[in-house]
Amino acid sequence: MYTKVPPNGLVVYCGEIITSEGKERKINIDFEPFKPINTSVDGLQISEHLPLLAKQMNNLVVVRSMSTREADHNRGRYYMHTGYVPNPTIEHPSYGAVVAHELADKMPNLEIRFMDKKHNSTGLQLVPDNDPNANPRGLAVRFNLAEHVHTDIVSHSTDGFPTRTGEEFLEFLRALASSDLSNIPASPLGAFLGSHPAALAFVQAPKPAPSSYGRETYFGVTAMQFTNAEGVSRFGRYRIVPEAGNDHLDDDATKAKGADYLIDEIADIIFGPHVCPDEFGLSSESP
Repeated sequence: MYTKVPPNGLVVYCGEIITSEGKERKINIDFEPFKPINTSVDGLQISEHLPLLAKQMNNLVVVRSMSTREADHNRGRYYMHTGYVPNPTIEHPSYGAVVAHELADKMPNLEIRFMDKKHNSTGLQLVPDNDPNANPRGLAVRFNLAEHVHTDIVSHSTDGFPTRTGEEFLEFLRALASSDLSNIPASPLGAFLGSHPAALAFVQAPKPAPSSYGRETYFGVTAMQFTNAEGVSRFGRYRIVPEAGNDHLDDDATKAKGADYLIDEIADIIFGPHVCPDEFGLSSESP
């Protein structure tokens, strides 16, 4: 047991654990203090675990004036989120709910989300932006038509999709998960690709890395049914094309980029002094 805080950090007593021999054992865990890093504001540092936030500190406000007599974390959190001391007879709205209510009439009619490395089009989390396996890139667009009424375009940067149905796609994923990628021809994935020409074409299609999210073409993953005023319907897929044209990097240029070069550019555009120069044209194509 520690009798004082060790010089290398903070002590957290976790209680008793049961060892592999079935014996009870009291343990302590000590953590090395988080290191500070500089931010975009001179003289202001924050935790090393918040590097993206550090770049945006010039757009944020740090409030250091809050104090409370609440000794319980949950009660203190309630006070911080609502401005009220917890009362068992009433539940107060949080600041977020108040802001959402006040901005209800100002919600955008159009929402756009590029798939970052935590939610990229590949479905593989934490793939760096400069990794070839991060392709294709993804773009989702939501049209808010009315309250609780919307429609979406889900797209990625390769023209096509490996399968036609959800069942085929599940079969494709299972084959991929059970295959030795060092010997694809003799694997379940090789057998699947051999019997599904469209999937083989998709896998072999070039997937270069873009210089920017705004210099890439995105193709709708699913077809939509369009019906005109006369009731005539036709199926088609959306295509989102950058007005400035595509701009792709070769392998060496991609490797030289940072692991977050695409998502960092978005932060620079949103929080930087300049206006986003990227414009897209939206069109639909039908077979």
